[in-house]
Amino acid sequence: MEEIMRRFCNCCDSAWESFAVSNPTYYDKSSVGKAEVILRARDADNWEQNRWYHIRISIEGVEEFRLTDSNKYYTKVIVDGIQVLTIDGLTWVIFDLNEEATTVEEARRSQFYICGKTCAAEIISEMTA
Repeated sequence: MEEIMRRFCNCCDSAWESFAVSNPTYYDKSSVGKAEVILRARDADNWEQNRWYHIRISIEGVEEFRLTDSNKYYTKVIVDGIQVLTIDGLTWVIFDLNEEATTVEEARRSQFYICGKTCAAEIISEMTA
């Protein structure tokens, strides 16, 4: 996750393209909550070439999430980027909060966050013109 955040400048000015979350079922005690976010982000290492990539952020063991969006457009620009925090053994992925969060209470101020046990990010494709 750290390398993706470095390479893509914490995904500032990226575009959120999709979000999916699945909760464990009452009957299947072995299942865990999962979330997946797909972003379109510009590669800071190749800024001059204006290269954009699709990035997948996967969160396992989702304990809490919030998505408040009154915007009816199909994409949302993540102007202030992404913050990733570890608090009390949980990973908080905070989208577009215009202040630095250091506590759970501050993380919960964001209109879009996901809290889970593990988090990973990967490049899934380069966008072509």
